Amino acid sequence: MMRTTRAAVEILGAIWLLVSIVGTASAADQIPNIKGKWVGKTHSIVAGVAPHWPSNRGTFERPGLFEKDLVIEVTAQEAAGSGACRRLAAVAKIRRSR
Repeated sequence: MMRTTRAAVEILGAIWLLVSIVGTASAADQIPNIKGKWVGKTHSIVAGVAPHWPSNRGTFERPGLFEKDLVIEVTAQEAAGSGACRRLAAVAKIRRSR
């Protein structure tokens, strides 16, 4: 359950970031097209027991520093009227640690 919760938080954070990018275009005449693949990395600081990071040996004094590959593919983007309503559909993929 913790792995699913962590992945959900990372995915929601990434989607929030994309929505923020589209939201900053409200003053512009045209909304930028952000469809396509966005590639990056997640960065985590882990201290103590963390089931979603099984290789973690970090402590509160020396936390573990981890990263995973992240791909967000924006498949649809829509703006209605004067751009007051913005929507996008995206799929986020995080590579699982081994």
